[in-house]
Amino acid sequence: MKDVNLRSISFKDLNISSRRVSLTMHYDNTDHEIWYEFDREIETTSSLVAIAVAPLCGRAFDEVSFDFEIDGEALESIRSFTRADVSAPTKPREPQRDSEDRDGTILSFSGGFDSIAAKALLPDDTHLVSLDLGGWFKREAEYFGRFNPITIKTNIRQVPDQRTALTSNNWLFMATGTILCSYHLGAKYHVFGTILGERFSFPASPRKIPLMESIGLQEAPITSGITEIGTTRIMLQTHPEEVAASLQSLANNGDRKQYYKQSMVTLLAEELGVKNPISDFNPEWKNKVGFGGSYTTALSALYFMAKGRMDLIAPLYDEIPAEAVTFSKSHRMDFMTRVNTDFYHWTPRHLRNPLFEKLSNLDLVPYSESDWDEVHETREFLKKWF
Repeated sequence: MKDVNLRSISFKDLNISSRRVSLTMHYDNTDHEIWYEFDREIETTSSLVAIAVAPLCGRAFDEVSFDFEIDGEALESIRSFTRADVSAPTKPREPQRDSEDRDGTILSFSGGFDSIAAKALLPDDTHLVSLDLGGWFKREAEYFGRFNPITIKTNIRQVPDQRTALTSNNWLFMATGTILCSYHLGAKYHVFGTILGERFSFPASPRKIPLMESIGLQEAPITSGITEIGTTRIMLQTHPEEVAASLQSLANNGDRKQYYKQSMVTLLAEELGVKNPISDFNPEWKNKVGFGGSYTTALSALYFMAKGRMDLIAPLYDEIPAEAVTFSKSHRMDFMTRVNTDFYHWTPRHLRNPLFEKLSNLDLVPYSESDWDEVHETREFLKKWF
C-alpha cells in the first residue's frame, strides 16, 4: 500500500526541438508546464533535461519519476542528488558523453561584477550561457544581453509563482542553461564565477559538483581565490564603462546590495586612481544590518576600515563592534586585493596559465608570507560572529 505521506513529483510529456524544450511537472495533485526557450538552435537530450530539472526537486521529495527515457548514468546521478526513489525508463549511454572533442569552457553568466570579472580572466573562446528568468529578473536579462551570451529563457522561477517556485530547493538551478547546452557546445569545464567569500574561513579545497560531473562537466576555479574586493577591482580595470549599468541591472535604487557595491566602487576607484563610474552615490543607508549577518560583507568591512574609509561602510550597519574597528586598525588587509593561488591547483593548465598572466597584468599578485599571517588572524577573529 502506497504511503500517502510520501511527497512525489513526476515529469512527463517531454518535447524537445532545436529552439524549445517543454515538459509537464506534476506534484501536489497539480500539473505545471515548464519550458526552456533558446535564442539560437541548440541540440539537447532527454538525459540532460532530466539532470536540468533535478535541482527543482532538491531533497524535498521522496519519489521522483520520469515518463521519458534517460540513460543509466543520469538516473543514478539524480538518485544520488535527490536522495529519493527515482524511476525512469532507461536507454543506452548517450554518445555525446564520450566525445573526444569535448574541451570547451562554459561560464554561467549573470552580468554581475563577479561574472564579468570571470569573463575577463577567461580565454576569448569561452562560451557565455545565461538564464533569462523573467519576472523579478527582467532587468538582469536586458543587461547581460549586451554581451551576446547564449540565452535560455525559462519559467522555472515562476512556477507555481515567484514566491513558491521550486528553484528554492537547490541553488544549482542556476546552471540549468549550462546543463542543457553542454553537449552541443562540446564543454568539459564549467565556471560559476564563485568568489572567495565564506570559503575564506577554511583552507582551499576542490569544488566537486557531482550532478555536473555526471554529464562530464568539471568545475574550473577562476575567481575562487579572489574576494569581492578583488573582483570589483578587476571590473574597474577591465570594464569601467559597465559598472553603473551592471549595478542597475542587479539591484533597485536604494537597495542594500546597490549601496554596498557603490561603496566598494568608490573606495577602489580612489585606490586605483581612476574616475568613479558612479555619479549618484549617496553615502547614507537607513535599513541597517547586523555585523554578523554576512561573513563576506564583514570580511570586506574590515578592509574598508583598514584603509581608513569607515565612513563608506559604517552606514550599512546598525553597529560595528569596537573590536572589529581595533582589529582593522592593526592590520593592512592587503590580501583582500591579492590572490589565494591555492585554489588554482584544480584549474586546468590551459586555463590556469593565461589566468595567472591576466592576474599579473591587473596587479593581483599572490599572497605574501605576511598576507598569510593576516589571513589566519582574520579567520580566527571572524569566528566570534560566524
